[in-house]
Amino acid sequence: MLQATELSDSLGLDLSSAVNIFLRQCILRGGFPFAVELPKYNQEILEVMAEVRRISRDSSVKGYTSMDNMNAALEADDLCIGLSLTTAYKSINLCITWS
Repeated sequence: MLQATELSDSLGLDLSSAVNIFLRQCILRGGFPFAVELPKYNQEILEVMAEVRRISRDSSVKGYTSMDNMNAALEADDLCIGLSLTTAYKSINLCITWS
């Protein structure tokens, strides 16, 4: 909800006005003013997403509080145990994208 409020604020609207605009566009268009669909990911992305989920649920995997600490561990190979370096970088990139 905070992201929606910040977005509407940056457009010079309060959240109520933004919702009203959305609803009016729905009425004018006879549906949502954008396509609603499931994302289509290729197999490689699906595998990386599964690996990220596995890692995020594994209590034995060390967490990091800053990008500097994570990069230092990655350079020291601490983060890559059990992962190929390519998968580790993709997993990190995907985690950053999701956050």
